Amino acid sequence: MLAYTRFPNFCCLCMRPDPRGTLKVTAQDTKHLGNGRMEVTAAAVDVPLCGRCRWDLRLRCVVTAVGGVAVGALAFLWWLWDSRFDADSLPYGGGFALVVAFVAFLVLSILTKAGKQVARLQPDGTDLRFFNTEYQALYTGESKPQGQGQVDWRQVPWR
Repeated sequence: MLAYTRFPNFCCLCMRPDPRGTLKVTAQDTKHLGNGRMEVTAAAVDVPLCGRCRWDLRLRCVVTAVGGVAVGALAFLWWLWDSRFDADSLPYGGGFALVVAFVAFLVLSILTKAGKQVARLQPDGTDLRFFNTEYQALYTGESKPQGQGQVDWRQVPWR
């Protein structure tokens, strides 16, 4: 189900005018009805997002993934060096490296805010909330009739 077709002409993260791009926000809810039956409710919406913010979101994820793998590889190399290249201890070193990589991935994802969300959508599509409060104040959910509550788009600040 696609919902919410009218948005202010700003990036929903940085409030830059005329974003020229979108980001798909999705939500899904699954209910088990019994006897192997399930009911799935899903909604999706494309919210305005500028290229700079899209690149920033992707870069955070890449830094987190590459950093976690790099720290795990360094831990494995340290284990290999410390064990003097003993082939019997390689499985232990691999396990140690996986644990270190997982912890590094978690720490880096917290530090870089890699899972940064733009908006939260209800699974039935009834409500959309933006994490940027300035954008949420401008967003009405539907287009307003002409003349009511007009916003002077030139006066809206952007970062």
